[in-house]
Amino acid sequence: MTYQSWVKGISIQSCLFFLPVIILFQFIFCISATWAWGVPSSMQNQVYAYQEIVVRYRTEASLTDIGSTYSRFGLNEVGYSPYSGLRRVRVPSSTSIYTISANLNQNPLVDFAEPNYIRTANFLPNDPLYKYQWHLNNPMIQQSWDISLGSNVIIAVFDTGIAYRNGGGFALAPDLAETNFMPGYDFVNDDSYPDDDNRHGTHIAGIIAQSTNNLYGGSGVAPDCILMPVKVLDESGAGSVADIVDAVRWQDSKNEELEELKKKDIEDKHLWIEELLEDMITYDLSPSNSVDEARVILRELKTLGGSSDF
Repeated sequence: MTYQSWVKGISIQSCLFFLPVIILFQFIFCISATWAWGVPSSMQNQVYAYQEIVVRYRTEASLTDIGSTYSRFGLNEVGYSPYSGLRRVRVPSSTSIYTISANLNQNPLVDFAEPNYIRTANFLPNDPLYKYQWHLNNPMIQQSWDISLGSNVIIAVFDTGIAYRNGGGFALAPDLAETNFMPGYDFVNDDSYPDDDNRHGTHIAGIIAQSTNNLYGGSGVAPDCILMPVKVLDESGAGSVADIVDAVRWQDSKNEELEELKKKDIEDKHLWIEELLEDMITYDLSPSNSVDEARVILRELKTLGGSSDF
């Protein structure tokens, strides 16, 4: 055995020996990270108080009527407010609180019944998997959600495509059903349908903007943004530099088109306001004390839009 082959053999044996150890370490790290960082009780993303509904009975309902209703559905009253007349009622764990609420709302003696929903000072998604998304358990992300969820922002996803539609043998990913999309392009197959035949691009799209606060799946970082699927990687997850460069140049041209459309939209709005104010002045459609004000606004608009003075 030569020195080179002996070293190669030792290297392979070392890799085979340490591979299970590495995998075990990664698993323990993930679990310990969850234990260490945890998810605060306020972040548990409960949509409603556990198996609890609030019920308000009509004034004609007697205590006997109320007790009879509780017995029928196996309910247990855990609180009553003399101020609102609301009764907090615990529902058996084996029963859907939505079903119970619907049944109670059919009772003519019940004013209304609904789950005892949780409300928070900050926006927190009600998606059931949100509490497991440790990367979203970040004060900066949560604070940013109160400012913006990404509306009017376009994000191009250069990847294996996105499961953004039903058609062509592909299906829309369930938790992208409410996500905003704009036309993209497939540089691998050279067509206008950047479908995902690998799933990686769809995974990335979900991290960015999967449908959020819809009681399904997980949450996206910027759920209100607009995704542009750009397929540059094939079903194996590989793509050529030529395709990637073409895609970047293509996306740059789209940026220019969007900027032109935005500029034209602003100009159109300015023009419309100018015409309206000119009509107000010409035909004295505004109250007499507003004509001078209209002239001032019109002058400012023309200055803003680069128009000449009048």
